[in-house]
Amino acid sequence: MEKATTDIYSFRKLRENGFTYVDKTAQILPLVDMSIGTQFFLARPRRFGKSLLVSTLHCLFEGRRDLFQGLAIEPKWDWSKTWPVPHLLLLRSPHDRRGEGRLNPYTQPRHEN
Repeated sequence: MEKATTDIYSFRKLRENGFTYVDKTAQILPLVDMSIGTQFFLARPRRFGKSLLVSTLHCLFEGRRDLFQGLAIEPKWDWSKTWPVPHLLLLRSPHDRRGEGRLNPYTQPRHEN
């Protein structure tokens, strides 16, 4: 039986550690091959999978085929190509003592995908 979790937002960690992953990669392909447009605004409610989607895209563009084995996108993706993936983490600064929560991507530890 696969393990279930609600607090891991890293595609890599989910796949490497055998957690349940509902395959949505068939829906990702039209976004990344630009067959339905070139710019997208992904507005979703809180805790609705935005971080996991971005993490999945990160692994896809890095060419991590091992993580996509058995998923819908694996036979359709060109694994010979990879792209650099910039990662900005816009969280509240832990050094913000006034509680205003200013965005500061430079003081946060790197989020693993």
